[in-house]
Amino acid sequence: MGKVVLLIGFIFIVFQGNAQIISFISDTVVIAYVDAETYPLNAKLVSILNDKDLMKERLVYENNDTTELLYKSYYVDDTLTCVNYWSNGIVKKIETYNADSSHSEYNGQFYSKTFCENGQQINYTNWWETYRPQLITNYYCNGEMQTTFMWGSKFRYGVGGKFLWWYENGQLRDEHYYDEKGYKTGEWKYWEKDGTLDKTEFYENDKLIKTTSPNRSYPETDEDYLSEGKRKMEEKEYKEALVDLNKSIELNNNNANSFYMRGKLKQILKDTKGAIKDYTKSITIEPKYSDVYYWRALAKEELGDKEEACKDMKQARKLGYGGALYHIGDLCK
Repeated sequence: MGKVVLLIGFIFIVFQGNAQIISFISDTVVIAYVDAETYPLNAKLVSILNDKDLMKERLVYENNDTTELLYKSYYVDDTLTCVNYWSNGIVKKIETYNADSSHSEYNGQFYSKTFCENGQQINYTNWWETYRPQLITNYYCNGEMQTTFMWGSKFRYGVGGKFLWWYENGQLRDEHYYDEKGYKTGEWKYWEKDGTLDKTEFYENDKLIKTTSPNRSYPETDEDYLSEGKRKMEEKEYKEALVDLNKSIELNNNNANSFYMRGKLKQILKDTKGAIKDYTKSITIEPKYSDVYYWRALAKEELGDKEEACKDMKQARKLGYGGALYHIGDLCK
């Protein structure tokens, strides 16, 4: 898309696509800019700049009448706060960052809170203190607990101690254990929604030793082969992992996770085009899978397609993938 640069007083304004000036407020300039890759086609983005031509506030509305707010970000000193809204006006997510108002540097996220459309808070994470282990608890929108675990940067996978995950009906789904360094250890149990034990995995020093199931042979299902594929990828047994992931997809070609993991494996094996094809299939099955948009963006960047990589990275960010923020600046210049 072309760009137009206007000089108004001592302020340069760069327009891209269908951006336009909508009003002036003393030394503050208000502009509208529709970003079709991130927001709906009829969305209106209003940016308020301060007298130093730095971002002060940004608002995104559903349409031109500016009555339905989708997103708001603003600065207070060196803290950037970003707020996403549900269509009913309820806050969807609040994130704060340590950042300067030029948008050129993000030194770290302070905290994030996530809410359901009914206003139920389902998550709170203090990212600023990840060096000090903290208990993280997530909830479903019906108020039932979803997950609880110890989170901290000192752990290998960010998780330490016991990790518990429940179904929305309150039935325990997974029970995992990590040692003091965050390595997988002990018995990892998995249950069905009705409370039936599906399988148990046995770990020692982060390595899966064996898997047992009381009611069936193992591996047998697409999820079994997906788990085996993941395990072998961790062990860098890539050829064997590819066999298991192919088998998982053969048993169920509607499993978004299987295509996603095979895409990551193909990317490791330098089959970037094949990886993109699998990522695209995964997204077709599950359009809101933020992780897949992120990895497909990286794959497209490897092939030199920065424009398409930018679109995917923006979508990953929109869907909640925090790490996407740090790539958007480079990919979307």
